[in-house]
Amino acid sequence: MWRHDRSLCQERGHRHLLVISDGAAIEEPDGQQADVVTARMQEMVTATKILGIQQVQTLGLPDGQLALHTAQVHEAIQKQLVTFHLTSCWLRLPSMDITTMLQLAALHSTCSAVLLAGCLAFYEVLALYVFNMLVEITDVASIKEQAIRCYQRSLFQQPDLFWEAFRALNMAKSAFVHRAGLFEAFWVFTHSPTDHEIITWATYGFQSCDNEQPTLRMVKDIDDLVFALGEKTRALTSIEQQHNALRDETRGSRTQAAGTDDSHRSSATGTTKARKRIPISPVALPCSQRPFCASVH
Repeated sequence: MWRHDRSLCQERGHRHLLVISDGAAIEEPDGQQADVVTARMQEMVTATKILGIQQVQTLGLPDGQLALHTAQVHEAIQKQLVTFHLTSCWLRLPSMDITTMLQLAALHSTCSAVLLAGCLAFYEVLALYVFNMLVEITDVASIKEQAIRCYQRSLFQQPDLFWEAFRALNMAKSAFVHRAGLFEAFWVFTHSPTDHEIITWATYGFQSCDNEQPTLRMVKDIDDLVFALGEKTRALTSIEQQHNALRDETRGSRTQAAGTDDSHRSSATGTTKARKRIPISPVALPCSQRPFCASVH
């Protein structure tokens, strides 16, 4: 079941953005650049001004390693809720990361007194997810487009391509309301979700509800394994890059040394040839020192 809500686009209030990771793990087409963190941060700041976000806080945690910093993430979100008296919390849907979903669900439970009648909502980006609420953004889509076009480095120098993809995803939701328009999809709940609700979301309703706990444990184990595999892969890639750099440096040194030897040989050969070309004429010596003259006298 889902509902269509127009009011959220017209609501006025303070909007706060919490950026958890530093964004350093992005794989750029032309190789990793040293200034990628600074560049992506500047893009984000520019986009937030377009979106009218009043408060931005960054934690700068290692990108791709948030599973190791869940306590800091929980503390930062809770501090935002308490400090700014937020009535709703909107988060990007993790990529089928059930462990993160459970952690966020637990966080919402601990903050229920702060949220009061508010809600915790997850939004999709490009991947398709089960949703229970649609928000029409047709009238404000141009603002979203301007914000997206700010992200050059974050969108691999192709913001036009990504905007078309986002727009297509928003337009596809018009089939659910039976009229043309652009719609954002959300998974919203006002209570801490049960294991059954999480399993239903993750499996699109195809998982039976009689073995929820075993399924969650299995998914969590798989998630931990994938994370560990990713860490090992990154470490091996770093070692391989260092090995290649050292190999190239060694080859360069050998080539330079060989070139120096060749240069020395050429120089010596040239000197020898030059010496052979210099004629030593007997006439150039005094008569007294010439063997022939001395024998005659």
